[in-house]
Amino acid sequence: MTKLLNKETKRLIYLKNNEIYNKKFEMFLTNPHKITLVWNKIISDFNNKFSVIELREKYNNLIKKFKKLKLESHKSGSGGVR
Repeated sequence: MTKLLNKETKRLIYLKNNEIYNKKFEMFLTNPHKITLVWNKIISDFNNKFSVIELREKYNNLIKKFKKLKLESHKSGSGGVR
């Protein structure tokens, strides 16, 4: 992927990225005990497919959200979520 992408290509990549994120987050909400699997899948999807600046920002925000969720799940004693 070249660094110089036109706006339409960036938009399509962003939409695809958003679709992947929504599917993974939906999976987490339906089964919170799978947070590690969801977390690893999101990281690998982003690392393998995207390098556009806008997506990197969203990726970094996701990391922060999931780290916070992971810490909160340990505090609440939800049992086995690691």
